[in-house]
Amino acid sequence: MGASEELAVRVSDLEGYVVIDRLTQGLAGGGLRFHHDVGLSELRRLARTMTHKWSLLGLPFGGCKLGIRGDASRPDKQHIIQGFAEEVKAFVRDRVFTGPDMGTSPPDLRPFFSSLGQDSYDVVAQKLQSAGYRSTPKDGFRSVMRKVQATVTGIGVARATEEAWKRIAGSLQGVRVSIQGYGSVGRAAAEELGRLGASVVCIADEEGCLWNPQGLDLSALRGPTPGILNRGDLPGRTESMSGTRWLQVDSDILVPAAIADAINWTNVQDVKAKLVVEAANIPVPEDVEAHLHRKEILVLPDFLVNAGLACAFGVLVTDLWERPNDVFEEVARRIVHSTSHVVDRALGQGHLPREAAVELSKSRQEG
Repeated sequence: MGASEELAVRVSDLEGYVVIDRLTQGLAGGGLRFHHDVGLSELRRLARTMTHKWSLLGLPFGGCKLGIRGDASRPDKQHIIQGFAEEVKAFVRDRVFTGPDMGTSPPDLRPFFSSLGQDSYDVVAQKLQSAGYRSTPKDGFRSVMRKVQATVTGIGVARATEEAWKRIAGSLQGVRVSIQGYGSVGRAAAEELGRLGASVVCIADEEGCLWNPQGLDLSALRGPTPGILNRGDLPGRTESMSGTRWLQVDSDILVPAAIADAINWTNVQDVKAKLVVEAANIPVPEDVEAHLHRKEILVLPDFLVNAGLACAFGVLVTDLWERPNDVFEEVARRIVHSTSHVVDRALGQGHLPREAAVELSKSRQEG
């Protein structure tokens, strides 16, 4: 266990930061974001959230966050990231592992890892193996991650939704779900919720909403453009509507899986659902979460339900795994286990689910 640490550096004309909230087993993990609003106060909050995320997943890491304040569309972004790595190398080497975040992609991080001479797997596996853990060999790790990365977060969202609904009202069969976002998370969540028996009645993408009160034909929605719904030959009662309608249609569960602040003070009065599942990062501001809680609407926090990809990384580096299906099930098991505890605390003690999740995380850290 370690106290928080911070580093601020200059890279060309930009500022960069590393915030380590906590070291566990000598390790801290969190994404590298590149955005014009990045600052230390935001990164401190995000690093603390990562600590809670790892703890809720039962994984032996502390939380951190890395950030570069600047325009992520600039043509020299990878050069800037490489320079950032050189500046922070001595501070992060052998203890900080990172991945893509807002404004960065896996290719963007290659110069970062090249400058350090180690990638996230190297950092974690070396440290954990010396502590007695058995990590999946690197080739196997890469193979499994390639097969799970597109869908594991969405599947985790769906399984958390099923578990929470079971504690609110019972079976998910026929329960109406409306989803904002048809990227990899929204699509995988929709398809898994359909497989679990829910009726996905509305999905919003960049171009608007598709709605069918009897449930959308999910198999017909995949189009040629990633993240965009197929609108050709709409079946039955399916209608195309404006993008804001996903919040207004009759539904039991809302899944914001696209943007921050999707549910806010300007539209919160439109929420009719009993359950909101935060598949995106910060899709509901905390004061709006509290307002919904007072209206007896349960809001599952983002750092619990959208943790699938981080969890997949964690389980692969802490034990031996060969089959992607086994990793899917282990990720789902961990997310469902924590969801059940969080919802029980929220319903039984009247706590906000976010507060209940933080309390559960802290109790596991202390344990």
